[in-house]
Amino acid sequence: MKKIIIAIAAMITIILGTSCSNDLGNYNYAAPEIPVVSNLDTLYNISIGNKLTITPKVTFSSSEDLSYEWKISVPSEMREIDFQGPTLDMYFTLDAGRYDARLAVVDNRTGMKYFHYFAINGQASFSQGIVLLTSNQGKAEISFIQKDSTILPNIYEHTYGEALPQGPLQIVPLQDMYMGGTPYLGYWIVCSDKKNPGVELDVNSLRRIKYFRDNFFNTTDEDLNVQYLYPTPVGVMTGIINNKLYIGASSTYYISPIYGYFGIPVLGDYTLAPYLIHCDSYIIGYDPVQKALIYFDGGGSYYGSDYTTNGTAFDPKNLNLDVLFMSMVNSDSHYVIAKDKSDQQIYEFKFGVETSPRTFSPLSKKVFTGSSLVADNTQWVLTSTEIFYFSSNDKVYRYNPLNEEIRPLDIDFGGKKVTCLKLGSDGKSLIAGTDGNLYFLDISTGKYGNILTHYSGFTGSPVDAYIKK
Repeated sequence: MKKIIIAIAAMITIILGTSCSNDLGNYNYAAPEIPVVSNLDTLYNISIGNKLTITPKVTFSSSEDLSYEWKISVPSEMREIDFQGPTLDMYFTLDAGRYDARLAVVDNRTGMKYFHYFAINGQASFSQGIVLLTSNQGKAEISFIQKDSTILPNIYEHTYGEALPQGPLQIVPLQDMYMGGTPYLGYWIVCSDKKNPGVELDVNSLRRIKYFRDNFFNTTDEDLNVQYLYPTPVGVMTGIINNKLYIGASSTYYISPIYGYFGIPVLGDYTLAPYLIHCDSYIIGYDPVQKALIYFDGGGSYYGSDYTTNGTAFDPKNLNLDVLFMSMVNSDSHYVIAKDKSDQQIYEFKFGVETSPRTFSPLSKKVFTGSSLVADNTQWVLTSTEIFYFSSNDKVYRYNPLNEEIRPLDIDFGGKKVTCLKLGSDGKSLIAGTDGNLYFLDISTGKYGNILTHYSGFTGSPVDAYIKK
């Protein structure tokens, strides 16, 4: 048996030896061509909101057989972003920070992938500038004007491939004024679309945080008619939805995911016109059903017309009005501009308010001197010195209620209607907008609207603007 095994082993050795002696190593083998990539840096710095475009040069004998796969890693969100094609073309809306990225060049003939690694350094570009809300044939668009006057147009649609809702109304910036550094919590873009009334955007990236309907404790399919909202010092919204007063929740810490959510409206038998006078101590509205000015305390409790009247200039509990504008300067000076439905005249009402006891003090009622200038789209501003500015088609007028002087500002808008008018944060300038134009106007002492700054190059007509410093 042992001899048989030795014989078999010898035969195998002879066969293997013969095979090796016949193998001369002359294989007809060619290594696959490797695509050569150039013009691809290892690091790209990009400001948030700007477009990042990377087009590497690839040298290969048969470029039609190549495909390209891009991948950006976002570890904070536990996801990756994928792109296809020879060019990486994206609006960068991630948070500020460094992101690892990879390009894979694929040889479709062999299935081989050739990897090239680089990084993207996202830098905040929205830390200072102007957030601009425009109406482009009724569609809301958000643009950003950088400090160097560069305009980043229609950012939301470029980012998400979907348009903002129809009927832009407001930008509501949320900022907690009582926390150190007054942190920004977001921007709400509010629209009149009852099915989709708006979105909340991150202040650093303008990325979507949530839709307006997601800002309620209880979801609902009913129409949401958002009529007027304003930011409170604690960084939540308060305002009128479906003719009722809603107050954002602020009982939790501002980083809570439910901070600012709406619950049920403030209880009470009332209907609100779409205007409010608001301060920390109270909220004043107008009820067109009761035909009265109504009172809420600072916490939102409803008191209606349960207040004392001290004065005879008019009866705040008996007003048949179509309100055009409401605002206050201080507790002694509240103004309402409204059309009286009884005689169709536009009146100016002035009154004071006390909280303890609740008292309205009617001070004056007079026909508004500029009634003939008021149009359907008139915009209103009231300054701390009790000077009004209001638009009338392609003009802006200054109105002094003390002597009833009305004079047009010096600026020429070239025949374009004024679609936006608001007071600058310094109280000495006006922000005015016409189709494709945004103006900052000087209204300091002795000045009548000369142009401080002018921006153009965006689409649509300005509806609102917010300056982030």
